[in-house]
Amino acid sequence: QPFPQQAVWEAGGPEQVAGRWADAAPQASVADASAATGCVGDVALSLGEDGAAAAEPQRASHATLQRRLRRKRAAQAMREAAAQQAEPEMEPEAPLADAARLTVLQRRLEGGDIRERNVAARELAGSVLGLSFHALGCRVVQAALDACSIDNATALAEELKGHVREACRDKHANFVVAKVVAVLPADNALFVAQELGTCAQEVMRHKFGCRVFCRLIEHSSSHPDVAALVEDAVARRAFELGRHEFGHFVVACLLEHGLPQHKALATRRLMGPELAALAGHRYGRFAVEALF
Repeated sequence: QPFPQQAVWEAGGPEQVAGRWADAAPQASVADASAATGCVGDVALSLGEDGAAAAEPQRASHATLQRRLRRKRAAQAMREAAAQQAEPEMEPEAPLADAARLTVLQRRLEGGDIRERNVAARELAGSVLGLSFHALGCRVVQAALDACSIDNATALAEELKGHVREACRDKHANFVVAKVVAVLPADNALFVAQELGTCAQEVMRHKFGCRVFCRLIEHSSSHPDVAALVEDAVARRAFELGRHEFGHFVVACLLEHGLPQHKALATRRLMGPELAALAGHRYGRFAVEALF
């Protein structure tokens, strides 16, 4: 145990202390005790050359410990640097302006008369696609689609053409596509269904894309092109979709909001010999609940 220098002399001097330590632990030396109290030099001088020689292994051991500590700190610094590089980059700044300007623009879109809202919506022209993939920007675009006239909303929505599939899979942009389907006439939002025609199964089975298909069923099923897509992609595959983690939401939406012929077709697909198994399925049971 560490002890002050005075205790060394009270115990009979450095020589007796060294002898006791040597009996208890042959590898130890007086330098071990004196190092703890900062009196290495005094004890080494009192013991002579033999004591100084005995302190050398302790000094070497101390140097080894210091090297290990330095290597440990260096390794920790390297791990922290690698972790910082592995962290995902923050979302890019909104293309139109900073968050303060977007907030002001959103307030203008949500208040005032129709003329002022249309003026605010036209300020988004050329920036809709970039804003739709941004956390705050997607809310501003949705507010513009809700607030402005049909012509202005259609002009804004057309900036998403060619990017519907990508937008449906994005955690922000999928809300914009769903809003386009919900607020625009079916003819004006037809490009959404047309672009989803080649990737319908993929989008319906996506955690964000299934929401867009539900909006199509709710608002555009009466359009011939959308009706054909819903019949082929959803109603005829109701059983398979009903067992999927996200596809069952689309089936339930079809059974609640779909056209009568689509409901009948989906019901026939579900009311087969495997209905009992579907009712006991983790996700299929929700489709059966919607059925009844």
